[in-house]
Amino acid sequence: MIRIANGQGFWGDSLEAPVELVRRGPLDYLTLDYLAEVTMSILQKQRARDPRTGYARDFVDMIARVLPDLKERRVRVIANAGGVNPTACCEAVLWQLGVEHPPSPGLKPPSGTLNSAKPLQPLALEYRSRPIRSKQC
Repeated sequence: MIRIANGQGFWGDSLEAPVELVRRGPLDYLTLDYLAEVTMSILQKQRARDPRTGYARDFVDMIARVLPDLKERRVRVIANAGGVNPTACCEAVLWQLGVEHPPSPGLKPPSGTLNSAKPLQPLALEYRSRPIRSKQC
């Protein structure tokens, strides 16, 4: 049996729900849905003002808050918190965890993002197959 729970339904939803789901388990996968059309337009405007943004920033703090529980319970997280800048989101999570330096202001979108003519490619952070110390985004 695979146990899946959804901890958020939109950007700005309560951060307590995913924390409680992870901590009270049992759970195999935690999904977090941040994006809708309005959210995407807000994220794009943010990124236009600052290339280090364009993602759901509260996701970063939530992951840092529950990481020990995620690791202990072997819960996998599936989220679309990267918005229009998944690389910056990944780097921010790694930095928050003490793995990477703060994101650089000159970040460029990876090929396959909304600013490219190519189809979107998901950013997969699979911590079970490589150590958390990985710097790959």
